[in-house]
Amino acid sequence: MVVMTFIALFCSCNYPERQPTFVTKRVTVLENNTTSFVRIPSGLDSIYRVNDTVWLNTITHQIDDCDSFTMMSVIKP
Repeated sequence: MVVMTFIALFCSCNYPERQPTFVTKRVTVLENNTTSFVRIPSGLDSIYRVNDTVWLNTITHQIDDCDSFTMMSVIKP
């Protein structure tokens, strides 16, 4: 009986979902020579390095090469 109560209590616990964390890096948009900031998921921040060319979504400020609102940018230190 005690085990069943423990299992029922454990199963009813509500765990909050983990929110993704982002690293913010500065980029220069090549088409109009402006500075912007891009949000890179923390797991991918070691892939995108300084002086890499990326496609920046100008609405969401994330790296995206599939949307029509993208501009070529270079990651700056």
